[in-house]
Amino acid sequence: MNLRDYQNESILAVHDAWRAGKRRVILCAPTGSGKRIVAVWWAARALGQGKRTLVVTDRRQLVFQMAEELRINDLDHGIVMGEVSPNQEADVQVASIQTLRSRHLADGHGLPEADLLIVDEAHKDSNGYAALFELMSHALTVGLTATPVGPSGTSLVPKLYDAIVETTKNSELIQRGFLLPTTCLAPSEPVLDKVPKTGGEWQQRALMARMIETTTWPDIWKAWEPHADKQTLVFVPGVDYARGLCNEFNERGHRAALIVAKTGRDEREDILARFGSRDLRVLVSVDVLKEGFDSPIAEVGIDLQPTLQLRTAWQKWGRLKRPFDGQDNATLIDLAGNIWRHPHPDEDPDWSLATADVSIDKVLRQRKADRVDPEPIMCGSCGTIRLKGPKCPACGAGAMAKTKRLRFGEGKVKEIPIKAKKKKQKDVAQRQWDSALFAGAASGWSLKRCQSYHNYKFGTWPPYGLRNMPSNGSVQWSRKVTDVYPWTRRKAKR
Repeated sequence: MNLRDYQNESILAVHDAWRAGKRRVILCAPTGSGKRIVAVWWAARALGQGKRTLVVTDRRQLVFQMAEELRINDLDHGIVMGEVSPNQEADVQVASIQTLRSRHLADGHGLPEADLLIVDEAHKDSNGYAALFELMSHALTVGLTATPVGPSGTSLVPKLYDAIVETTKNSELIQRGFLLPTTCLAPSEPVLDKVPKTGGEWQQRALMARMIETTTWPDIWKAWEPHADKQTLVFVPGVDYARGLCNEFNERGHRAALIVAKTGRDEREDILARFGSRDLRVLVSVDVLKEGFDSPIAEVGIDLQPTLQLRTAWQKWGRLKRPFDGQDNATLIDLAGNIWRHPHPDEDPDWSLATADVSIDKVLRQRKADRVDPEPIMCGSCGTIRLKGPKCPACGAGAMAKTKRLRFGEGKVKEIPIKAKKKKQKDVAQRQWDSALFAGAASGWSLKRCQSYHNYKFGTWPPYGLRNMPSNGSVQWSRKVTDVYPWTRRKAKR
């Protein structure tokens, strides 16, 4: 097998970690970097050493994709999943974690023997991985993912893994032509103030209802029509909304199909084959195509699924970045406001910011509030997002008053100058800090404890630079609120 230089570097980094005593290692590499090929290389190497390999993932589609990659490379293998006929004599087995959990993980009986355990899509928190790792503690383990954080956005080390290695950066692969650069458009975004959250993410049923209420079809077509000749993926938060949108594409003369979790294997394969042959122009997906889906022909993405979690956005956007003949760049049409919440698709998220207790999403929100990470720049003329520079790379427009288009109920749109929006955000931040400050004055807290209370109450740390707030690193943070700001005693007595 002919591996690329960065794939060889990733393999060596994992081997170094194993030699250092880290038996369970995550290999973090961008979507489209060829992690599945690396997995097959490891299986072939183990086979050449007379050792056995077990590859585990959490979706039927991913099991069959891995099995196909093994077949292409002439590696005899078996599949441990549902009704699939087993090949128990093969030294390489590919299994779904669901099948292992239902058949083998309770007592370990019948679990395929392996010296090497490979977990594809290692960020998935499918029930059973902890039990599997315990039963296979003797095996060297490598997890493969582009987003090495769990469902809550916290680090998978040390909960499940011992170490993370990352030798390949997103920006490097773009520069070398292995991934496409992404042109981002942000024509509008929904107002989501009243959508409830659960588990660090918007509640999907309520989110779908809000997207139905705020989005109008013409808003979508106007943004997409300049790209209507390109193969397009659409990410939607709910089946009802997705079905209506898919029907609308077809009624407008654009061949489209819908893929959801309940779409059968044969139907799914037929849809994907038609998309790959350009018989279909558009695939509308509800939480199916965002992971483990390889179709380099896909060049445009319409994101209608707001997400608070970087790993979800990153997995979706990665589907567009694989290069294909004649493609110079991918295009992301963000109608969900995600580009303002998360790094640009061409940036390199610092996954090391996540800890076992603090999510990467929380850290990145705080960094933006503290202006450590600057917001991207939106062209006021065409809506193209850029990371830096005085002129828009798409239309050449220079600096001008920039606005956001916010969608309210019944699709009503209001132009909001970004400066005004930032002022409003700062006003909200000031009110929240004042609330925490007066609570601390009444309770006899230190200013540092007020920060913790703010985080507990509002879900974020207060940004520095507000009124009645010491500078970062000041010794005043360890003192009582009423000692630093005596006038708060009057407020506290009311």
